[in-house]
Amino acid sequence: MGIRQYNLDSRSRIQITIDKSNEVYADSNFLLYCFIKPSSLDPPVDRQRFNLAKQLLFGFLQKKIRIVISSLALDEAWYIYLKLLYQRDHGKDAWTPNTLKNHPEIITTYKDNLEKLQKSILAHPYRRVVGVPEDATL
Repeated sequence: MGIRQYNLDSRSRIQITIDKSNEVYADSNFLLYCFIKPSSLDPPVDRQRFNLAKQLLFGFLQKKIRIVISSLALDEAWYIYLKLLYQRDHGKDAWTPNTLKNHPEIITTYKDNLEKLQKSILAHPYRRVVGVPEDATL
């Protein structure tokens, strides 16, 4: 089927790839848009993106299209969500590239949120989690 792009506005888009095996790769942004509530963040994230992602996810369910999720995409979604939650509670400028490195206890504070995200993603009936191959170029 190839690559299809869904433009949300001139600055952003959700890109999905559906191959002959009827699978779609979900990146970290798609996972976040599908599985977190925009109201859980402050300032609220653009609801249009969440609505489009939910519509796509519902369409995949109806057509039994399998969502392929890499362990790297799960890790990125987890990290981005942690950052967004921290910024919600401490201000947008509070998160720096070294925040987590210098304060690993932050994970404990948001453990329940992160576990809920992970469980929601893994509960999807048509999903396949794949690892990153050892020979992958970073």
